Amino acid sequence: MRWFLIDSYGDITPHTALTAKKLISHNEEFYENHFPWNPVFPAALLLEMMAQAGGVLAGISLGFSKDVFLGKIERADFLR
Repeated sequence: MRWFLIDSYGDITPHTALTAKKLISHNEEFYENHFPWNPVFPAALLLEMMAQAGGVLAGISLGFSKDVFLGKIERADFLR
């Protein structure tokens, strides 16, 4: 199953930055078993959204002439 987590993209500056938005509802299926008494957006999905946004930025920057994918994240800490 492939999830497209980003709802929309805003300002895009090739090779530099983009703005991505995700509208979050308490009805999202990933909240069902993820701290049901205190829903927290899963960190793994935050990483996936960053990867999707980065892939779009890389694709735009390369004119979509090559396939882009995230190879590996060795370590990630979410402090809040």
